Amino acid sequence: MEDSIERRSHFRLFGDPAKWSGWKKIFLRGRRDVYPKGAPIVLQGEYTDRLYYIVSGIVEYTHTDESGVETLVDAMGSDNVVGLQPFFQKAPAISSFVALTDVVTASLDQDVVRLSIDQDCSLAMEIVAGLCSVVKGLVGHNITTNTTCAKFRAVDFICALCETDMSEKRESGHIFICLSQYELARVTKTTRVTIAKVLRELKAENYLETTYGGVFVKDYDGLKKFIETKGAHVNA
Repeated sequence: MEDSIERRSHFRLFGDPAKWSGWKKIFLRGRRDVYPKGAPIVLQGEYTDRLYYIVSGIVEYTHTDESGVETLVDAMGSDNVVGLQPFFQKAPAISSFVALTDVVTASLDQDVVRLSIDQDCSLAMEIVAGLCSVVKGLVGHNITTNTTCAKFRAVDFICALCETDMSEKRESGHIFICLSQYELARVTKTTRVTIAKVLRELKAENYLETTYGGVFVKDYDGLKKFIETKGAHVNA
């Protein structure tokens, strides 16, 4: 059976609702917030007394080192939980979470979380599993970033976005991805110049078309096949 984009992509664009099945019911009764593209949810160095469940949209997960260099660690889609580290450590966040697209969250405060765990110990196990998934995802992300070329990472991410609510299917059958070259470069840890070159190559191969503020994917199946057959082996 062909691997799905969800399992192939090293980003957590697709959470696993089953892993948060108990918490999801509680989160969806919590406070709803809408964050427009570019708005911070939790910033590095800040405290938070809330846990955030991503209902829709994509969140950038970034870390800034002591020299001021910002690195994008992950891109998180719906059915992921944001803020586990500062919430449970009661310490400043070691990373920032910012809306890459318009994002809707459902959040809980400390009292509700504590009471919920007291009433159902299986919820604590879901938290542990969630923390393990975070570590596994970060390791996979770093391995993929360090061992694959920019072209593979760009195609991988574009394919994954085609199955999220960030994509928009048009009457022509093309899939529009509202992501600029600058944003795509940030997420795939390369430069805008490299991304422009990669997009020109993919356009010449008739996989996609570029437009202001986004990309039209013309041959989604072809892009998936590219990843399966040769993408990871293309020289950087």
